[in-house]
Amino acid sequence: MKEELWDIGKMEMKDPWGNMLHVYDMERTICDIVKNQKKIELQVYLQAIKNYFQRKDKNLRKLARYAKKMGIQDKVKDIVYMHMEP
Repeated sequence: MKEELWDIGKMEMKDPWGNMLHVYDMERTICDIVKNQKKIELQVYLQAIKNYFQRKDKNLRKLARYAKKMGIQDKVKDIVYMHMEP
């Protein structure tokens, strides 16, 4: 991965023992899953996408912004359209 993409969606959170961890937010994780779809088991891929779109705290604008930076804007747009409620 390009070095300029390393910090996109990076955040800190505490683990159950109080240690600070560097993790990626949901939108970055979804972008990574979409970008690496061929390397991920289909069941895992589909469940991750389904779970994301069922969440009330998803941020589609952030997802679109990350997708554009990562060069997967068209793929993510197709996925969003498929999961939009009529």
